[in-house]
Amino acid sequence: MPAASFQRFASHEEALALMDQFREAGIPSTMRANAAVMGGMILGQAPTEHHVLIDSSDFPRAHALLDAEARSMLTSVGTDHPLHSFTNEELMEVLARPHEWTALDVRLAQHLLTERGLPISEGVIDDLYARSIARMSEHDRAGTSLIVIGSIILIALPSLAYSRSLIPMLTISLMLMSLLWYIARSRKTIADGSVMMRYNGRDRIAAMLMMVVCAVSLLIALWRIAMQ
Repeated sequence: MPAASFQRFASHEEALALMDQFREAGIPSTMRANAAVMGGMILGQAPTEHHVLIDSSDFPRAHALLDAEARSMLTSVGTDHPLHSFTNEELMEVLARPHEWTALDVRLAQHLLTERGLPISEGVIDDLYARSIARMSEHDRAGTSLIVIGSIILIALPSLAYSRSLIPMLTISLMLMSLLWYIARSRKTIADGSVMMRYNGRDRIAAMLMMVVCAVSLLIALWRIAMQ
């Protein structure tokens, strides 16, 4: 199975530390920086991220490794840990979204709730994990991005063609087509190692159609410039 992003870090050192853990456990891993640059472009930013990639089939083993480590570290967690100040509702939110927190955070949240008289069984943890996977399996929507891109295609390209602005026209066209290709073909990896299309079918079809419109508009604009 192909390698996929298991966890991402803002710090290069944190990513290397996780890779060391995986190496000791016999789980091959690699690191890639800025694996989601195109996603950052759609949002108007390109954050620096360090992704630790492992084979999709190794995801369950990697989660089990981190969970076992988290259990062993519980007794050494001090009262200065931020989760100690969380309310019961906030701790339940940690359990409800385990993939947005570290394995230690999840086990500590379970431990703190138990200490406060609200024991959370392993069955409940498993159910919350399954619900989190189901949420992550939902397709993203690119509605706003598609509206903006469509508006640029309909307004900017004809205007640039009329003014004979060849280089800006080519630059905008290539950027738009790159973004549309990302929407049409982008995939995401969820916490169980499954890989799926990032955007829903309707948005992907719309992106492909807009790519065609963009390409045709560009060709017509180039032809008009050549004929003038």
